[in-house]
This record gives sequence, C-alpha cells and structure tokens, in this order.
Amino acid sequence: MSEHNENRRRDDDSINHSENDVYKLTPSRLSRHRSSLERRAYKDLLGDRRSKVRLTASGEPQPDRRVANRVANERLKKKTG
Repeated sequence: MSEHNENRRRDDDSINHSENDVYKLTPSRLSRHRSSLERRAYKDLLGDRRSKVRLTASGEPQPDRRVANRVANERLKKKTG
C-alpha cells in the first residue's frame, strides 16, 4: 500500500512540476516571442496597399478582383485535387 502511495505522490509531483513549467520560456524562445510581437505591432501600423483605389490606363477605377481570384483558385484546386 505504501508503494502505491509513493508512486501516486511522484505522479502528482511530476504533474505539478509540468504545469508550472508550461508557462516558462527559455531565453531564446522569449526573444523570438518578443520579436514576433514587435513585427506584428509594426505590421498593424502599416496600411493595406490594396485598400487604395487603383486606376486603369484610362484613369478609371480598377475593380477589386481579390475575391474573384480567390474563388477561381479554390475551384482550380478542387479540379486538380
């Protein structure tokens, strides 16, 4: 019976230890995480270049074809896949 309790206590200790270590980052991972956050913040400051109206050669606004292109790409994937 005492061997069972000892094994159970070891299992509980390993669970507690792993739960505490889940939220700790090594210095290299912490550095990568920080640089990732900085990059994301910088990207959020930049505007979307596609949000500006594009003009054709004749000076008329060009239609936004992004959605149509995405649909065409999905259809092409389904045909080949």
